[in-house]
This record gives sequence, structure tokens and C-alpha cells, in this order.
Amino acid sequence: AHEGFHCRLMIGQRGAGLVFFIAFMPLEEPISSTESKDAVHARLLEHLRSNRFPQSVIDLVADADPAALETRNLFMHPVDPAAMSSRPPWFRGRVVLAGDAAHAMPPFLAQGTAQGLCDAQAIVRQVARGGCDVGDGASEKIEGWWNAYVEERWATVAEVQKLTMKELTEDDMNIYQDKVYGRVSE
Repeated sequence: AHEGFHCRLMIGQRGAGLVFFIAFMPLEEPISSTESKDAVHARLLEHLRSNRFPQSVIDLVADADPAALETRNLFMHPVDPAAMSSRPPWFRGRVVLAGDAAHAMPPFLAQGTAQGLCDAQAIVRQVARGGCDVGDGASEKIEGWWNAYVEERWATVAEVQKLTMKELTEDDMNIYQDKVYGRVSE
């Protein structure tokens, strides 16, 4: 699966005596619509075991009725800080992508909306620097804004995305907090 990405699980309460869980399993192949719920349940349990989850959590998931499972494939393209030249485009012409449309964030550490807002701020900053009167050479000027936006955001998005998908050490948490909370706005 994706190197450095681990199985993640969120557990919450749903009414009196009921719990729910949301699992993220990095897979080489997405879950097929023809794969049985029993098979998906077995894959999840294997991922939990191989990622050293506590036995009490494994037991909780094992007790879940496979027929009640709902599956969704989350397609995430890891943002690689070393791959700027081969990156998927975040813009074309006058259209620019931001947030999950440009770089999906897994549902951990609450960064989907947060990074999308940071993207919006960076886009506004680039447009404000460039001025509203694009006049002659509009395409080149707009492309310059979008390139500057991508340059500004790429490394931070890559680091935050990576940190949301791994077991965080204390050093990792310090890096995460610095990347997320240590930024100085203009």
C-alpha cells in the first residue's frame, strides 16, 4: 500500500449503547463492488492486527455485523514534495482547484477544511498581488498566479497530508503543530 500510511480507525458513540467506526485502510486495489461484506470485514480485521491495534479494538470491530458495513473508496493522491515537476495539475487556464479537489486529506487531524481554507487564502493573496486588471497577457498572468499558489502550498500540503497518515511520535506532533499552527499570515 502507500508507504508510510497506516490503517486508521475512528470510533464514536451513536445513541445509547451503540458505537460506530470509520476505518481507513491504504490498499493497492480499491474495494470492489462485488467483494462481499464478509471479505471486507476480514480485510479490515487483518489490517488492524498487522498495524498492532489493541485487542479490545479488534474485538469491537470483530463483533460488528458485516452485513451492516458500508464501504466507500477514498482515492487520495499523495502529494510528494520531491515530485513538483510531475505533480497533477491544480489549475488549467482560469480554473484553479483548492482543498480536496486538488489534494484530498484523510479524515484525521481535521485538516480537510483547514487546508482548503489555507488554499483559498493563498489564491486570494496571489490574485491581490497581481491586481484585477489583467489586460494584455491575461493567460500568462493568471498562470503565474496559479503557479505561485501551487509553489506556496505544495510543501505544506505534502507534509500535513503525510502526517495525517502515520503514527505520530512526539517529534511528528511538533512538526505538525509547527506546520499547522506556526504559520505567520501576511
